[in-house]
Amino acid sequence: AALGDNRYWDFDPQEHNPILISALYLAYVLYQIEEDYGSDTYVQMGVPQSLDTPEGEQIAESGYCLLILARVLTEKWTKSKFLELTYQHLLRWYLITTKKNTIKSVENPKLINDYGVNILPEAYAGLVALTAQKRIPNGFSLLVDIGGGTTDIAFFTITEDNLPDIHSVHSLFKG
Repeated sequence: AALGDNRYWDFDPQEHNPILISALYLAYVLYQIEEDYGSDTYVQMGVPQSLDTPEGEQIAESGYCLLILARVLTEKWTKSKFLELTYQHLLRWYLITTKKNTIKSVENPKLINDYGVNILPEAYAGLVALTAQKRIPNGFSLLVDIGGGTTDIAFFTITEDNLPDIHSVHSLFKG
């Protein structure tokens, strides 16, 4: 299901907001990264996205919103203060913030750049790791990643520089 789609969940999305819960988890991961590597980081996240489709664009936009929301959380509170806050306090903050449309401006590339985030199709994210390790020979290849909820497929060619030249990326919501 797409991010924020609660039709398979038996709960009140206002009370147990899946977007906020995901952003809280990502914020905690960002706090950990900041402790280990400093605050000047660039974060890339893979999402189940087919390229050049309206659905894929929506999924990418949801991913950007999640990462930016997580970054906003880490800027607003220190890690120790963040961990002291109750879920109800964070939920109130989230509802006020999103009502003001503070987070919903991913059409602005400057905002994405300012927060140091990027969204990639999952198949491409996996492909980058494989090509960096030079585990795929040059020429045309097919990558299929069958996960818990999606099957991600990438058609690509490895160039002479060991870089992937992506021809097509698709995500199927079957895993």
